[in-house]
Amino acid sequence: MENISRKVATALLDIGAVKVRIDPPFTWVSGIKAPVYCDNRMMISHVEGRDLIVKAFKEKISRARLNKKGWKIVWCFKPHNLLLDEQV
Repeated sequence: MENISRKVATALLDIGAVKVRIDPPFTWVSGIKAPVYCDNRMMISHVEGRDLIVKAFKEKISRARLNKKGWKIVWCFKPHNLLLDEQV
């Protein structure tokens, strides 16, 4: 897969999921303050981007040779987890 990171970033930017705000910065659930926020939930309704993410994780799981139990531990974005579960 050629430069999957760039493709995913472009897809997120195209749908407006990436927000930049310096004053005041975003406060993440962890309490960290940051000028950038990416709402990954927006990707669920965008089929091409969603499929791109599922394909990328499927490839990474395959390369890491993780079994189903192993990849579920590291994969916490639940809507994509369901889609990925159908393919692995």
